Amino acid sequence: MLAETLDDMVENLKKESVNGVVWSFLETASTKMIQFTIGIIMARLLMPEDYGAIAIIFVFITISQVFIDGGFATTLIQDKNKTDRDYSTVYTFNIMLSVLCYLILFIAAPYISSFYNTNITQYLRVQSVGIIIFSLSAIHKIRLIVEVNFKSIAKVTIISTLFSGVIGIILALQGFGVWALVIQYLSSATLMSGMYLLTQRWRPICFFDLSSYRRLFPFGLRLLSATIIDRIYANLYPIIIGKFCAPVQLGCYSRAEHFTSIPAYTCIDVFSRVTFPIMSKISDDRQLVSVYSRYISLSSFLIHPVLFALFALARPLVLILLTEKWEKIIILMQILCCGYLLEHISSINRNLIYVKGRADLALKLEVIKKILAVTILIVSIPFGLIGLCFGKACYGILAMLLNSAYTKKLIGVTIWQQIEYFTPSFVLGMVSALIAIISIYFNNNKYGQLIIGGVAFFLTYFGLSFITCNNSFKEIVRVVKEKFF
Repeated sequence: MLAETLDDMVENLKKESVNGVVWSFLETASTKMIQFTIGIIMARLLMPEDYGAIAIIFVFITISQVFIDGGFATTLIQDKNKTDRDYSTVYTFNIMLSVLCYLILFIAAPYISSFYNTNITQYLRVQSVGIIIFSLSAIHKIRLIVEVNFKSIAKVTIISTLFSGVIGIILALQGFGVWALVIQYLSSATLMSGMYLLTQRWRPICFFDLSSYRRLFPFGLRLLSATIIDRIYANLYPIIIGKFCAPVQLGCYSRAEHFTSIPAYTCIDVFSRVTFPIMSKISDDRQLVSVYSRYISLSSFLIHPVLFALFALARPLVLILLTEKWEKIIILMQILCCGYLLEHISSINRNLIYVKGRADLALKLEVIKKILAVTILIVSIPFGLIGLCFGKACYGILAMLLNSAYTKKLIGVTIWQQIEYFTPSFVLGMVSALIAIISIYFNNNKYGQLIIGGVAFFLTYFGLSFITCNNSFKEIVRVVKEKFF
């Protein structure tokens, strides 16, 4: 009887997971597609040095944003006993923290500008206002994630991304340069927060509850510390390149990383956001293993073809979409694609650690990984942009292995079992990429390369998936039939 009950619970969780994945995917895919399209238009209108300046600014914006998104707010998703007083306390804390971050950046702006020997003071001071704006609705979004209501998140994100992008394009056409990117960011923050505040009925019931804060503080602080370390590393490359290289080189790296991470994180973000609230509801390890293995297999099936296709078709894509002035980023994109291939597994395993309440382990892992990452970074600096990207790709693989090592201790799943989960999709992607590269080798027309290579890749990937009766392929076909037919 107990076994049957557990099986039913597993199936219900799987259905909830699939629904969450579908809506989260629609939101993320639509948003990333809009961002990708707008990014292409903006890259054609602006110069690499413009993106070099904004890349430096975003380093400090994104690190500051961690304090709002990556600490106590995220703790609420994991906490099974949260109350409205907890939500209210974190809401107040986030706003106070965002104001503090803004004041620090406002004061530090001239010194940051001097450090990089570029005039970004006013840009940084204005764009930093977005930190406060985002904090006003952070808890509203967290509540929707807890409810696995990605449909509402999808509407807000898509609308704000689209309209802010249009504003950015108009300003770029008018010759506003870096200001076009700054105002685009602020527009997105304002629209997103405004819609969350208007559409969600929740309002804080108290100003600040000290007992609530004390209960959430231990886990939240460890989680925040781990996230800060991770975010600093994520922005370490722009920091180093911005300091030791010309703005145009930072602009090239920024665009290569941007156009690679958009397709990669379209799927990674989906599964990261869905796995955390879903797995947080599971107390039985048997259920957890079942859902966990499904996430690894399904995410790999969706992510691997995207990255392998981007690797194979990087040259015609860049030349067609961005023009020859961005040709230098082709090799950088291909190297970064390799680094992102296993990032989704790292993300899922990191969420598993949080779900198990092991923020101490998460912090320990982040310290170890970042010591390794900084070592790789230092070694790769003399080899220029290509060396830096290659080092980053190597770190991505090593980080996955380190995150995966503790999964056996937590739920009994070994690294070799995880490899078994993603190997079918990896092999399919690699074979499809090889077929695509061979099919366009003797074709010098960039449009022909894109069309022929793209068709060859996806026919191979999904054709082999059908022939081999790939379980993830069958699962996606089933969901599509249920949802749309």
